[in-house]
Amino acid sequence: MIAIACGVSSAISTAFNAPIAGIIFAHEVILRHYSIRAFAPVTISAYISQVMATEVFQRPRLLEVGEVSVQHAYQYGAFLLVGVAVAAVALFYMRGVLLSGKLAGKLKLPL
Repeated sequence: MIAIACGVSSAISTAFNAPIAGIIFAHEVILRHYSIRAFAPVTISAYISQVMATEVFQRPRLLEVGEVSVQHAYQYGAFLLVGVAVAAVALFYMRGVLLSGKLAGKLKLPL
């Protein structure tokens, strides 16, 4: 299972130029836990693959984020409002998912 996690971490690391994201994804999704025994191989495979792709083979990034600039100071206020609004939507969504699970448990349907 550790070998599969190493492959997944190196694939994500190479494709997105994000070795830390590859490490976290491999531990959370593939291994479903963080283990000391798997940490070193998964980390080494993610960083080696990312260095090989970018430095040795000069492979460009899959997703390139351009320069981001803020033209006006009022945009910071807009960012704050959008953040608060999205947080509220996320709270309602999470509570809705939990409520629907409770309601589904109360239904008298045969298995």
